[in-house]
Amino acid sequence: MTSSVKNERYQSTAMSTNNPFPNGPLRVEDPSTGIADLNSAIPPVQETKSRASQVYYLWPCYGLYAMAVGMTFAPNLEVRSKIICQSYTLDSNANCDAIPNFKNEVAHLTIILSLITGVLACLTTSYWSAFSDKIGRLPIITLTSAGYFIVNGINAYVSTRLDPNQMYLLYISAAIEGLSGSQSTVMALSHAYASDCTDNGSRAHVFSQLMGILFLGVAAGPALATFITKYTEHFENAFIAASVLSIIMLIISLIIPESLERKSDLDTSLPERQSAAQTIRKMPSIVDNIKKPFSIIAPQRDDNDVIKNVNLLAITLAYVPIVLAIGSVQIKFLYTKFKFDWDVNQLGSFITYVGTVRALALLLIIPLSLETLRRFMKPAIELPTTTIYEDEDEDTINDEILTKSVNQAEIKFDLVLLRFCLAIDAIAYAGLAFSGSVTTFSAFTAMSAFGGGASPSAISSLALLLAPKESESNGAVLGAFSSVQSAGAQIIGPALYGFIYAQSPNSAFMFVIGGTFIASIIATFFVKY
Repeated sequence: MTSSVKNERYQSTAMSTNNPFPNGPLRVEDPSTGIADLNSAIPPVQETKSRASQVYYLWPCYGLYAMAVGMTFAPNLEVRSKIICQSYTLDSNANCDAIPNFKNEVAHLTIILSLITGVLACLTTSYWSAFSDKIGRLPIITLTSAGYFIVNGINAYVSTRLDPNQMYLLYISAAIEGLSGSQSTVMALSHAYASDCTDNGSRAHVFSQLMGILFLGVAAGPALATFITKYTEHFENAFIAASVLSIIMLIISLIIPESLERKSDLDTSLPERQSAAQTIRKMPSIVDNIKKPFSIIAPQRDDNDVIKNVNLLAITLAYVPIVLAIGSVQIKFLYTKFKFDWDVNQLGSFITYVGTVRALALLLIIPLSLETLRRFMKPAIELPTTTIYEDEDEDTINDEILTKSVNQAEIKFDLVLLRFCLAIDAIAYAGLAFSGSVTTFSAFTAMSAFGGGASPSAISSLALLLAPKESESNGAVLGAFSSVQSAGAQIIGPALYGFIYAQSPNSAFMFVIGGTFIASIIATFFVKY
């Protein structure tokens, strides 16, 4: 039998449990129905986040990194193409498109460089993410900024020489990028920074904004690179500009406030300080760095070794096709460059278009749509009652049950969003495979922006909501998913789709990508909550 909650009794309970809303509950159930709607829900109280506005400090840093990455997309492909071409003709200005195997060799070099960066990033991302739980998010972002500065400096030097005998420098720059964490570490730490400052219910929205900043930078970067290339008539200056942006990003990371609150020595016990010092001194082995992410996403077992929770594994399986598609980006741009016979400026303009569409989708269209859907389409939550007063026949709702009910609604909403976005992606890539003109290709690319943009945000939000309470911290959980991203986007994806691109009709890899999104949708139905 369900009875109504007494406001006075709940108020005293909230005050006794350090509830952040001491004036009483923001929502109670309707006495006639026993139902409470989500819009008036009390936020989860396990870790009250009152620093949501601090997330905006990260935007310039994250945006500059994305801009630097975007600036080098087209120049990187141009450097590889010209070096391979010069190995055939000894003329960096020659057109080698008609040479047999030229396109395949460019794709092969792209795959090798992606593998070097991806393997090393996969080995280091989990460590850097977990290490950030100890020393803070920003020091690792600073390290990554310094690494990216060195990478662009090396690439700028190579682009001025275009000497096939100095191709080994491209391998060195790829290795440095991987060791410093690459894009996956920056993304994981940025999501962890945002997670430190926000509550569960708003994370998908904040993560979507971060993805919007990412693609806004990716849009602005190629546009700036195209301007610099046309003005100076030397595309290698784009690498120099990217190096400058990396330095600015490094400086900003030293100025903005840290998201993790440091305990003072008075608040930290001697064993805690000793444990922290030992963690800093002890560098995990390569095997540990490989095992760590898989131990976090592995199925949870009970005391009898029976699997009781496969949620993180299911979300990971749903995430794999997404990151594989991310890994196909360079192959997709390579395909576009050769299909439409574009030069570095035309390809840069197309990348700007892609980034602009995704930025608009993630910063404006998707957040507004999510806000509307949350307000009008989210079902009411039926809250179970529990008795905490043994001496009276009174029922009330405790914080743990309320939080669980709110989280279940968030999980359901994010799952529906994820499936919808994956379906859009599947249709978009099928359309890209059939596109024979720039117009239709651009249209389906814009369509994929709405699906591919929101999917990682929903995945990150679901990962934190579905992680068992006894599991790792937010940094470790997001680090595990970033390791999956590194493996998929920088190792498996480029190798798989690069091989398909080189060995089959050029658009075949688009069909494969669309098919993997169908498998991703199926994986989401194994999530139980």
